[in-house]
Amino acid sequence: MNKYKFLTSFFILLITVKCSSQEINCNQKVYRSSLKIKIPKSVCIPENYHIREILSQKDINNDSLKDFVFTYSKLKINDTDTLFVGVYTQKRDSTYIFKKKSGNLYPMFLEDYDSDIYINKSDETKELFSYSGNYPLNKLEFLENEIVIDFGIGEGETMELHFVYRKKESNWFLEWGIYESKLTKTEEEILGEKNNFISSKEKKYYEKSEQISIDEFNYFDWL
Repeated sequence: MNKYKFLTSFFILLITVKCSSQEINCNQKVYRSSLKIKIPKSVCIPENYHIREILSQKDINNDSLKDFVFTYSKLKINDTDTLFVGVYTQKRDSTYIFKKKSGNLYPMFLEDYDSDIYINKSDETKELFSYSGNYPLNKLEFLENEIVIDFGIGEGETMELHFVYRKKESNWFLEWGIYESKLTKTEEEILGEKNNFISSKEKKYYEKSEQISIDEFNYFDWL
């Protein structure tokens, strides 16, 4: 065997071993067994986590290829943990590559949403947050070229934010939203139509300075 053939064989063996190692170490535990066949081979999550739900298999980054978006969490969820969102984009050869991990798109898990939350901002300071007794998220959707987050911001009030994909920045940015205020059952009984009180719905387009990325979204900035 000459030197060229030896090096070629060596590199093929190295790649084979590496790929086999990746498959062995790739955690694809699932919350429900029916999810297993839907998960691409290249999608891996940390140990002691499991995939809970597939959110989208649409073209979310405007390249005409269907991508893979899913949620995953610790096997045992504790207070202040959250559901993570994993995003894998599809390549032309039909394989998937890791794009993004987000831990801010779902509210923190709490057994009691009326409890106060103290989060360490530094070694010496803690900041107080609260969900005011309600799990705020109504809907999270990964659509073609867009991420939509619909959540409650107060009694009878909701906000629907639309983050649109920008190819140049390779990320999603807040471009517009819908604020809606609805009467609660108690308010309807108290106010009624005689007081000419009506629900309101307002569409808002955000200025460039307000167009935060999806990574900067934080529920406590809106509640």
